Amino acid sequence: MTHRLAKICPLLPFALILLLAPQIFPQECPMAIDDNTIEPIELDIDLVWSCKPWIDNKLVTIDHKDRFATIEFLVDKNGKNYAKMSPLCNYPKCSPTNNFWVFPESQTLCVWSSLMMHIFNNKTKKKNSFIPIKSWKGYFDSAFELSPNDLYMHFYYWDVEDNARHIYWAYNQKEKHINDNDIIARISEKLLFQLEPYGKTFLAYETDYKKHTHEYFYYNIENEERWSDDFTKKITELFFRAGREVYINKDERFLVSVIYPKENGLLKKKYVLMTWNEEKKDFGIFPLDAIVPNGRKMEMLESISDDRQWGVFRLEGYKGINNEYLFKYAFVNFDSKYPMNFSPLVVIDDYHGRNDYWKNTSFFVHPIYGLCLLYTALDRKTKKHKTYFYKMSDIQAEIDKYLLEKAKSVVK
Repeated sequence: MTHRLAKICPLLPFALILLLAPQIFPQECPMAIDDNTIEPIELDIDLVWSCKPWIDNKLVTIDHKDRFATIEFLVDKNGKNYAKMSPLCNYPKCSPTNNFWVFPESQTLCVWSSLMMHIFNNKTKKKNSFIPIKSWKGYFDSAFELSPNDLYMHFYYWDVEDNARHIYWAYNQKEKHINDNDIIARISEKLLFQLEPYGKTFLAYETDYKKHTHEYFYYNIENEERWSDDFTKKITELFFRAGREVYINKDERFLVSVIYPKENGLLKKKYVLMTWNEEKKDFGIFPLDAIVPNGRKMEMLESISDDRQWGVFRLEGYKGINNEYLFKYAFVNFDSKYPMNFSPLVVIDDYHGRNDYWKNTSFFVHPIYGLCLLYTALDRKTKKHKTYFYKMSDIQAEIDKYLLEKAKSVVK
């Protein structure tokens, strides 16, 4: 997985890498594919809330009656694609206002609405709603599974009395309660990534707001041990404001995140892919700006697949006939088979504006088409939201076609 650029990049300032990347690999550097003919598949289903992967190739969401519900993808005898939404239960019966966590292995769903947390387990059919302490001062930020019955919840709040910004609760689904006695820790660490399923060791992130410093490290919630290595030191050096935008593919040994280099005295948001070897050394930094068309900007990572192999970005820098702000969406495949570990950028030929954009995006596995991306978008004529999905096989076909044509031109 080591390439020439991986060896060169750690020696160069990031801004210089951005300038030199096309020159370092002029014949290999991936480009953007603009003139594609990919069309999404429309579904007759209206989504009102975000969707997340569930079991049996389904998605899970909250329906129009504010109930946990699944979305199943089907094809009829005439070859028409459709989706069926089915409620899991008549709960939680409240409009979600904040985060939504899903654990398919134990079939547990959690939603944070106003001051309440609502939890439902589809295997046991148990449900529980409660108002955590200090819920009027903050909000639940993340949740992890420590076992099929135990959740580990991170609550972020502002409390100058005990000088703690982060509280972690252990919630047991059998006992179904949460109070002061369930607080595991009042610490300044933010847990980002669980290293193993049901594991107690995390990649964590800590900020000292007074000293304006930050640090990534490993943290064991059982014995409160924390330690660092070359990997955590490297990402501390690079991703000082990334926070939750750190997406790690552990098997392929790469992560995708944002970086904030200084340009003309100002911090600029840039996306990069970082690689490392089995010893968590020999780091490579690959700027995704290398595949962005001139005059465009990768403004936001709209969605990333669970296996971290696919991402869809929002590209800014387009103007309408009345000089209005427009943007497009673009797909990229993260894989070590490409020169810089990511594919050419496949730009979708459809413009969007500030009030006309994708919502409720989620990658999912279709029972026939494989990995797909579901999204809702505003219909300009009816002013209603419609639901569509793209097949990643179509996106991959565009990438393969482009690379094949490029290879033929090089041979000539």
